[in-house]
Amino acid sequence: MPSAKSVRGRRPFSAIGRLGLSLVALAMILCTAPAGLANVVVYEAMGPANTWEGWGGWFGNGPTASMSLAVKFSPSASGTFEELYASFVPDSETSDRSYTIRLLADDGNSPGAVLWEKTESTWPVADGAVFHLDGLNGPMLTVGQSYWIQATKPDLGITQHGWQQNDQGYLGTVAISQNGDPWMIFSDTDVYAMRILTAPEPGTLGLLALGGLALVRRRRRV
Repeated sequence: MPSAKSVRGRRPFSAIGRLGLSLVALAMILCTAPAGLANVVVYEAMGPANTWEGWGGWFGNGPTASMSLAVKFSPSASGTFEELYASFVPDSETSDRSYTIRLLADDGNSPGAVLWEKTESTWPVADGAVFHLDGLNGPMLTVGQSYWIQATKPDLGITQHGWQQNDQGYLGTVAISQNGDPWMIFSDTDVYAMRILTAPEPGTLGLLALGGLALVRRRRRV
């Protein structure tokens, strides 16, 4: 049987202690398990029913020139680049469905270094459906920073895919490069329609939980 002194020396496991452990567990889950969280729209320049204008620009290879298009955007929240919707229309006069999509850094209001790239020889959807790429597992996009989405294609013959302008009045900055020449920048203009989604940033929530734990521990010392 323990002595009275040893019994008095024990500290019961308090409710605050249990709360602290719960916060630690929550922080670990939020920091390491983003699966199951819905992707978030961080840039919108497309109609709510995925609509757009019947005209725009083209990217690819023409008889005498090649063309690349790019749209500047700033995400409304931080997260990893996961999904892209765009008003791309494949060339109806050829069976070539190859394309290259790039995420570019901003370099003084001009497309800059390549941050991510995807080149495919087949269209991800049937002709006539909304162009959609998902599961990209791309780089982190930071809220407040500017980026560009570029559309171009491999040199596989004459193919001109369209990128239609939005029909919602969204204005922004677009860039055009012909034959690899320096980008021509057009500001405050109707942008080509696209929508960008990111995976939410669970690490931020985890840090908040850890901050709550620190506050609890501080109160215990008072």
